Amino acid sequence: MNKKTTAIISIGFGIIILIVLSLIFVALYKTNIISSGALFTIFLIFLLLITIGFFLTLWVYLNKFSKIHSSLYNYIKDVIEDSNLGIVLHSTTGKVIWTSSFIEKRFAKKWIGKNVNELFNQNKNLDEDDEIIFSEDGYTYLAKKYRDANSISIRDITLYNNVLENYNRDKIIIGEIEIDNFQLLLSSLGEEDFFKIQTSVISLLDELSKTYNFSYRQYIDGKFWIVTNYETFEKLRSKNFSVFNEIEVKLSNSSNDVKQIVTLSVGIVYGTNQIFKLNQMAKDALMHSKTRGGNQITVGQYGQRNVVYGSNSEISSNSSRSELNYVAKKMLQVLEDPEVENIILYGHKYADLDAIGSAYALGHFLINYAKHKFNLNKKMFIQNVTFDATTENFLNNNVSEIDKKIFLKPTIATKMTNKNTMVVVLDTAEASRIENPTAFNNSDPRKVFIFDHHRVVSGKPDFLAKGNDYIETTASSTSEIITDLIALNSSSEIRLISPFVAQILLNGIYMDTNQFKKSTTMKTFNAASILVKWGAQSAKSIETLKISEEIFELINTITKNVEEVKPGFLLAYTDKEINLDVVSIAADFMLNIQGRRATFVVAKVIGKDKYKMSARGINNTNVQIIAEAVGGGGHFSAAAAESTTETLEEFVDNIRQAIVSVRYESNNN
Repeated sequence: MNKKTTAIISIGFGIIILIVLSLIFVALYKTNIISSGALFTIFLIFLLLITIGFFLTLWVYLNKFSKIHSSLYNYIKDVIEDSNLGIVLHSTTGKVIWTSSFIEKRFAKKWIGKNVNELFNQNKNLDEDDEIIFSEDGYTYLAKKYRDANSISIRDITLYNNVLENYNRDKIIIGEIEIDNFQLLLSSLGEEDFFKIQTSVISLLDELSKTYNFSYRQYIDGKFWIVTNYETFEKLRSKNFSVFNEIEVKLSNSSNDVKQIVTLSVGIVYGTNQIFKLNQMAKDALMHSKTRGGNQITVGQYGQRNVVYGSNSEISSNSSRSELNYVAKKMLQVLEDPEVENIILYGHKYADLDAIGSAYALGHFLINYAKHKFNLNKKMFIQNVTFDATTENFLNNNVSEIDKKIFLKPTIATKMTNKNTMVVVLDTAEASRIENPTAFNNSDPRKVFIFDHHRVVSGKPDFLAKGNDYIETTASSTSEIITDLIALNSSSEIRLISPFVAQILLNGIYMDTNQFKKSTTMKTFNAASILVKWGAQSAKSIETLKISEEIFELINTITKNVEEVKPGFLLAYTDKEINLDVVSIAADFMLNIQGRRATFVVAKVIGKDKYKMSARGINNTNVQIIAEAVGGGGHFSAAAAESTTETLEEFVDNIRQAIVSVRYESNNN
């Protein structure tokens, strides 16, 4: 309240009092209470003095109140302005009606009369969010809308933002690097060539440390420890860590056209200042890269899910079988124990021909090996009661060869499992993908083994001893791995598997390679050749994989409306309930047209309110990382995922986003 206002109010009160007193005096005079002129004069003077006294008292009071109010207002205004805070008041229609001096000074433009959504740059809109961050003239601001009060606060957060960026830029980043297939290279190469490989990797890291701000040390042969900051980490991540691409090394005894491809597994972690915790996280991230097949980078943030980069190519197939033979020998040592009587083999849920073929063949090989080598009688069982349609049909057509009593329910398998039971998991390394959640509760980890050709999503299995797993992601199938294992531990004098067992292995290879159209290497054809030598027939495998006319019509219906999400990446989906193997067959079927790189087929799971996606890829296209982005996993060229609570539209849209977000090398486009 200013002085002018105070004076007007005081004069008003004074006039009102004079009028009231005058009316009282007139009334007294008319009733003859006052009749003398002298008394009238005295009384008039008295009234005047009283009026003046009241006026002065009221003036002093109002003036003092005005000063207090003005001082408080100026104090609050100064405090707000010193705090780099501005206030904007607006009408219910969003029109600005008042701004504080901070706003007027900082933005040097008239905001009065504008709509609040016209005030901020970068297309920020306070109708959508109650808080936005925007930048102008080198400052960063936080605008917060108070809807009930028709006001907006605008705070300068430049200093806070800079401090946060500096903190993030200097955060500690720790990583571990390992040369893939190091032990195999060590055992298969000469000393000079092996030294060249180590030198090539060190030269790469030396060159990178000059370009990027990081330090490295080799703490054991083939393994390196690196440390850097967040700023460097962001630079590496912006390039998808492509600087760690595979290295070509010219070997001493090779021709000019033959080179050794060396790939790296990398684990990089951040998110906590506890060095011990970061070290452990880095080891886990490195292991994650290795169990997925190597040649990639796993980034781990404390408290968050791992993110994988790379994966655009598999590790080159290595002809050395030393690692497989090592795991096989450990398994055969367990088999030699007379107390180990039962062998329980696990395939994945809804087992296909590869899962059942590899399990059935390995079981028969082990009991025959124990009989001939150790003169011990063993029993083999397969814990699987769910099969895809192709496998179900095969089992029904071969009841004379396969005794269905060997197939156990999960509860029976758990009761039979103890410290003297050999347990083997095939065609998966994920405990969540087998039917029995209590499969390993009573087992001895030293007697549990894994053979698989899929990249591991959840990390190294914790239900078996170190060195008891063989996961070869370059193998076409688990049946190929088991064929190799049997060949390594057989002799020409004694046949340890029958022609039917060889046939069931060949069926598994035919199934997973889509009849040798994908995922094949020299080892795949070599395994098939061995199986034919042992009595298998390719014609029988082709006949087993033939589909009925009904399934053919169903596939045509599914693939009728195909969407090309991006060049070469096709997506088809339906809300109909369809057998899971038919979905997989449809994905394979869609790849048969030239120019297609990856296919994705989605259908409703029979009897469930869920949807299954089957993915297939060729031409060096990794569909596993797309499946992982929507909660699934699998193999480089064959993967799958299942919805959780999403609708069909939501699940399909998530798949689209995953396809679009994954980038591949330009020479593959």
